[in-house]
Amino acid sequence: MTKVLVIIMSAGENELEDVQHAIDNQVNVDFDVVHIKNLPNKKAHIRLYKTIEDNSDNYQYFVKVDGDMVINSTKTLSEMIQIFEDDLELDHVAFSVLDWCSQKAIIGMHVFSNRCRWPDLNDNLFVDPSPVYPGRSRIVWDKPAPVAVHSPNPSILQAIQFGYHRGMKIVQRDRRIPCVSRAIFQYDLMYQVYRQLCLQNDLVRLAVMFGLEAAIKSKKESRFESKDHKVFLNLLSEFEPMDKNALRVEIDKRWQGPWQAQFFSPVKFSIWFRFVLFSIVKKIAGGFVK
Repeated sequence: MTKVLVIIMSAGENELEDVQHAIDNQVNVDFDVVHIKNLPNKKAHIRLYKTIEDNSDNYQYFVKVDGDMVINSTKTLSEMIQIFEDDLELDHVAFSVLDWCSQKAIIGMHVFSNRCRWPDLNDNLFVDPSPVYPGRSRIVWDKPAPVAVHSPNPSILQAIQFGYHRGMKIVQRDRRIPCVSRAIFQYDLMYQVYRQLCLQNDLVRLAVMFGLEAAIKSKKESRFESKDHKVFLNLLSEFEPMDKNALRVEIDKRWQGPWQAQFFSPVKFSIWFRFVLFSIVKKIAGGFVK
């Protein structure tokens, strides 16, 4: 019988109890659970990939579940695995989830076969490289997707961390030549969060945008420890006493208006400008610019 290992990765998420409850209630599938807790982001992912590779003889499939991904139904796990069973050449499937903050479907839950292997992880920011495998991969947007809800009940600290992390993936200050596609994806997602803030005017999304703005304005490189890292606790201490109406006015200045969703948004344009400029410099310098 097919054996599945569910790997939960958590760092103090508010939804963790719901995540565990949803997994415990899965039916029609033989699975075990491993929990990777409270590790720095890069170290957690290194542990994830090692866990999969070390257990490749014991399990056919591995499901990565973040500590804020609440699976939708009791049959979701079996339905995801069935997609592999129906196509034995599949080695990696990425399923969409509903992101609560943006109210958009995003790629969020990954399932791997035991043939997947990972290269050495040298990036501190983008810690989810595609594995190497002999077969095929697939992205699933339709049934059984969306397979989970992403972060449906975040704490304020969690919301700030979410915005800050996404912001760092936009500005990418740890490299001169940014990955434009990743930056634009994150920017567009955050624009959808801002649109939801305009509709709901809620504290959680305001905290997300506050964290995002802090990352965009920061000159520091993107080095993450955990969700209790002092940068987030300091931001929480700054956010709590703030005049929220005044903060909203400042956020509106950057994100309101027809240009913000377009190429000529100041943030998007700066990403493209850096990419073009330093790509030219790298070519002239013979590849020494990173």
